[in-house]
Amino acid sequence: MAWRISDVKIALGSQRSGIVRLVLQSGIKLALIGCAFGLAGAAAASALLRSFLFRVSPFDPLVLVPATVVIFVLALVASALPARRAASANPIHALRGE
Repeated sequence: MAWRISDVKIALGSQRSGIVRLVLQSGIKLALIGCAFGLAGAAAASALLRSFLFRVSPFDPLVLVPATVVIFVLALVASALPARRAASANPIHALRGE
């Protein structure tokens, strides 16, 4: 079984809050990258979809900002479960590699 960074840190005595912070920071980075690519894709696709939009601007901030915030929050919630699981790892099992 491959060792995870969180297993090694727990085995070395890291605090559980530090492990949760490590996993959530990784999730935040991925969420920010995903939101940036999503906004860029929406901007690129808006030129194609302009003919389908009636009385709405393709770059309407009242649509793009809440959609981006909701996706970002969902990504954080989705990374909370792995963060909890990583923080609850047993140090003995991490040292044995089980």
